[in-house]
Amino acid sequence: PVRSEPDIPFWEFLGKCKKHMPIVKRIPRGARLSVAAALQRTVDRVVAVNDFDSWRKLFTFAYRILHVCKDDSRSISLTQSIKNNCINQSDLLHVESDGHGRAGVIREKPYNVIRRIESKVGDGE
Repeated sequence: PVRSEPDIPFWEFLGKCKKHMPIVKRIPRGARLSVAAALQRTVDRVVAVNDFDSWRKLFTFAYRILHVCKDDSRSISLTQSIKNNCINQSDLLHVESDGHGRAGVIREKPYNVIRRIESKVGDGE
């Protein structure tokens, strides 16, 4: 993935992402709810906080969530890969701290509900 450098302006960073990071053209049906929920959280943060970081996450959403790794092994499906990206919304520019001094991504509770609903729909209940 393209990493940001402190000297690069944000618009130039977005240009590098567009040039070097392929993204999916169609979101797989099984991942649409997860992607929609992640996009909703991102837009809600822009509305609530309205700072540079929230706008940066909105502009880089497709590159963080919908990127396609050519080197990725075929043991994991595209749908599962995108769902994992929704869970682990790692930032291209930095990794958020979980509040305990460890680098990681904070998982939000609403995703668990979405995951349970998707599994029940998939099971036919």
